[in-house]
Amino acid sequence: MSGMKSAIVETTDAMTEALDTARKTSNELVSIAAVIDPMLTSMVNQIRDHRMTVVNELHQALQAMRDVRKFFLEEGYEKEMKRLEEFTKACQLLREMKQDGTLDAIADVAIRLAIKQEGEV
Repeated sequence: MSGMKSAIVETTDAMTEALDTARKTSNELVSIAAVIDPMLTSMVNQIRDHRMTVVNELHQALQAMRDVRKFFLEEGYEKEMKRLEEFTKACQLLREMKQDGTLDAIADVAIRLAIKQEGEV
């Protein structure tokens, strides 16, 4: 009987020790959770913000691509491209006239005419 009693005492001691260990572990987990939970909440919010930023930027990029595609498929595309080509040629002509002094000469003549007309009035 004493063998049984000592086995029960040993088992009770082991159970008590295991229960104390479980309580300590539980307390440590609660304290760790108190630190980790706010960090996780912050990280989740950051991920959500980043996701929304990516979604918004993708939406804007896709809209711009749709607009470009629509421009190329519209009837007025060729007309607009011709206007752009004419504008580019006009800019090149102005640059050439500026480089060879023609534009400055025209501007001087225009200023003289304007001054002359003011003097006549």
